[in-house]
Amino acid sequence: LRITLQRNLAADDIEWTIEQSQDLANWTTTDTFLQTITNNFNGTAKVEFTSLGNSGEVQFWRARATSIAP
Repeated sequence: LRITLQRNLAADDIEWTIEQSQDLANWTTTDTFLQTITNNFNGTAKVEFTSLGNSGEVQFWRARATSIAP
């Protein structure tokens, strides 16, 4: 499973987390992924979150952006 998103590099007050669920109702933060960042050299970067596990179970993932501005 892979989530790909484009990130504005100037938006350093945003924190991204990946959450997973097996039923779309209960979500937990997960760290069982590989994060790859590729600079696009236009002020943005491509961020890919790739699952490291293959449990055989149904899994849903979502990306959550949270403002960490004071």
